[in-house]
Amino acid sequence: MIENKISTSYKNDIQKFKIFCDETGRKEDEQSFLYYMYNSIENERVKKTTWEKRVVAIRKYLTVTLGIHFDDSIRSKIGTMRTMYHEGDKMDLIQVKGKSPINKEKLLAKIRQLDTRARAICLVNLTTANRPSEMVLLKVGHFDLDAI
Repeated sequence: MIENKISTSYKNDIQKFKIFCDETGRKEDEQSFLYYMYNSIENERVKKTTWEKRVVAIRKYLTVTLGIHFDDSIRSKIGTMRTMYHEGDKMDLIQVKGKSPINKEKLLAKIRQLDTRARAICLVNLTTANRPSEMVLLKVGHFDLDAI
C-alpha cells in the first residue's frame, strides 16, 4: 500500500516535472510522466540514480495528488526505459562501484616529480588514507621514522 504522504526530498523532482508539463503544454498524467522520463534520459542525460529517484517521486506525486494508478503497461515502459542506460552512449550515466585500477609505477613517477612537502603529503595520504582534516592533526612524532 502506498502511503498518502509525499516526502520533502521529492519536492525538487516534482517541481521540475510540473515545469516540464507547463513548458510543453502537457497535462500532468501518465503519458506526460513517460515522456518526461524519456526526455530525462535522451535530452537531459541524467544519471541513472537521479532518474530512478525521479520515477519514484513523480509516480508518488501522481498517485497521491491526482489519484492516478499505474498499470502494467506503464510499468513495462519504465522497465524498457531502464534498459536504455545499457546502450553504448549512455553507459557513462550509470554509477560504477569500486575503484578503477591505477598504474602504480606511473603514480609513483608523478609523486617523485613533486617538491618535498607535496611528496610527503601524497605518500602519507596513500599510506594512511587520512582525510585532509585528519592529516592536519598529524605530527612528526606520529611517524616511526626508524622503520623507513
